[in-house]
Amino acid sequence: MSTDYTAGVLAAINKAAAEGREVVLPAGRINCATQLVLTAGARIIGRGQKAILDFSNKAATTANIIAFGDLGAAVVTTGDVGFGTETIPAPGHGLQVGEWFRLISTINVNTSAAGPDRLGSRADTVYFTETFQVMGVPDANNITINGGVRFPYPAGSAVKKLNSINGLGFRELTIDNGNIERAMADFRLLREFVIEDVETIDPLGPIEVRGAVDRSRVTRYNAAARLDHGLSSLQFLKVRDGCMALAVEGCEMAGGGQMLDITYSPTPTTLGSTPIDTLVRKNIFRDSTIAGAAITDHPGVTGSGPIPAELRCAAHFPTLP
Repeated sequence: MSTDYTAGVLAAINKAAAEGREVVLPAGRINCATQLVLTAGARIIGRGQKAILDFSNKAATTANIIAFGDLGAAVVTTGDVGFGTETIPAPGHGLQVGEWFRLISTINVNTSAAGPDRLGSRADTVYFTETFQVMGVPDANNITINGGVRFPYPAGSAVKKLNSINGLGFRELTIDNGNIERAMADFRLLREFVIEDVETIDPLGPIEVRGAVDRSRVTRYNAAARLDHGLSSLQFLKVRDGCMALAVEGCEMAGGGQMLDITYSPTPTTLGSTPIDTLVRKNIFRDSTIAGAAITDHPGVTGSGPIPAELRCAAHFPTLP
């Protein structure tokens, strides 16, 4: 078996991130037999997809690459925050100008209490959630934002500081998943996140992006599975749980089922929330194993749902109204 270079790759990435630089990987296969755990500022370049992160010798139980931000303790709001409101009453919030936070409602979007932004009648429990940057701190009890909120946040909603993974980037890189059924990557709570010009080999699982905000994007990500994989709904990219205005552009995916899945965690979790304003543009989806479902949009309604601003797809996708 080839030498496991995971530790060496990670050491180089961390050193470069600490110095504000990118890591340029050498051409050829780089055997990563253990999980690659990344932190803020990690930026990896493969120079024309010639560098291949090879996970074919890694156990199938966990995602190949992970980067996890987290949320701070909940601070409860003391007044109703309605549509367009720019001041949020959160005594003892402890936030500073420029920091980011999540605002989490007490209203389940699958109930009548959600009003016109109700997703439907599904049994799922998921709450209105938006992520904001602090624009002003009038005092220790209030926070101001730009633009106002889009959904209802009654008194008792939660403010949680966003401790995000910032500046994570992958460019001109190839990832070999080894034809093993598992997630290729799991990224959570990100700002300024970029995947660009990334190729995959034998992708039998998705890249999952949860809670990416602040100009995050996936551009020219290409994934094509073998036609004999035998999986009923193979996914290549999952956009979920509070992503806001994530752009998915110029990608090409083939041979999967729900190849792009825009969704949320269906039970109350730390991150569970709907994506908002996902932009899906100029992508190609081919040879879907599920008729008419190369792209799935689980909630699928205007408002809190992640209706793309623009959809342009090749064959194997139904005409949009």
